[in-house]
Amino acid sequence: MTWLVCNPAVKDFCFKEVDAEAQEKGIRDDTKDRILIMYGTITGSGIGLAIEKLGWGEYALLPEKYNKLLLGRS
Repeated sequence: MTWLVCNPAVKDFCFKEVDAEAQEKGIRDDTKDRILIMYGTITGSGIGLAIEKLGWGEYALLPEKYNKLLLGRS
């Protein structure tokens, strides 16, 4: 599972994906603070939320250069 940053009102939000498939998309421990885009149904999971069972084209890690455009960072 990959834990995601989200609205502080949500206790936790995770992306449930097979580790090997996530790593093929570049999602690893060293990609913290990157933007992950996903298309799918968000469901309750324990005390928080989760998104899972996404197909190959339903999620992607954006190139780091887009962080400043989307987050207003330099």
